[in-house]
Amino acid sequence: NRYVDEKQPWTIRKTDLEATAVTLSSALNAIFTLGVLLAPFLPDTSKKILTMLNQDLEPEWQVASSSLKPGGKLNEADILFAKIEKES
Repeated sequence: NRYVDEKQPWTIRKTDLEATAVTLSSALNAIFTLGVLLAPFLPDTSKKILTMLNQDLEPEWQVASSSLKPGGKLNEADILFAKIEKES
């Protein structure tokens, strides 16, 4: 979150398309890596993340060091965790 907030791709997209692409690519690759690394601990969440990134693969450790292919399409976002409501 901090990385994307600091880089502000929504602001620089009009003036620096390359920097915007780098920022978004870096963020998506970090999410991909986390999706793979979470598989042993949160398998359903890992599957949701990889599905949103349009990655049909088994989340094995070796895959975590790879990158998403440029120009890939993303699937619709899904909620990873249900919001916990405070009891009154």
